[in-house]
Amino acid sequence: MNIRTLAVHQVQVRHCIVIIRTKLQCLGQIIDSLSHSAIWKDTAVFVTEDDPQSGVDHVDAHRSVLLVMSPYVRGGFLSHQHSSMGSIQRTIYELLGIGSLNLEDALASDLSDMFTTEPNLAPYTALPTDMRVFDPARARIARPKSAKEKADLADIDDSQKIRKNFQKRQTVHSDQPATMPKQQ
Repeated sequence: MNIRTLAVHQVQVRHCIVIIRTKLQCLGQIIDSLSHSAIWKDTAVFVTEDDPQSGVDHVDAHRSVLLVMSPYVRGGFLSHQHSSMGSIQRTIYELLGIGSLNLEDALASDLSDMFTTEPNLAPYTALPTDMRVFDPARARIARPKSAKEKADLADIDDSQKIRKNFQKRQTVHSDQPATMPKQQ
């Protein structure tokens, strides 16, 4: 869904705003919990998109939105470095002290400009839910709109179906080594 589609469908806009705000609320609660725990001094949380969903922008199709939370991140800092999955991985590897794992990581942008050597260990406190946007007491359970949607939802995590699809792929691509997912 792109911004033009959202502008046309006002109901969808409201729905998307609710989804975005509830996800941000959830992220705030996670950071609240982490920052009030003993592990906060050794924590860095990286939040990025998993797929731009046809969201290629006017500058570079390879850049990624990135939000980093840690006591070692400069407060209110906005980095102008090119952020990509490679640069995010490189940064994580450097924080873990393991160095680059391949040439792509080694050549990726350096995101160290957002970090400081002096930590701010003050905990973050999440704001309460804005009931005008989302009231958990009034939330309804999602219902499938069709028999196909119901069937798709029913077997979304069906381990037997996943195993069967894996075996089909192995038959088609028998020359490629792969490992079978463990059954839980």
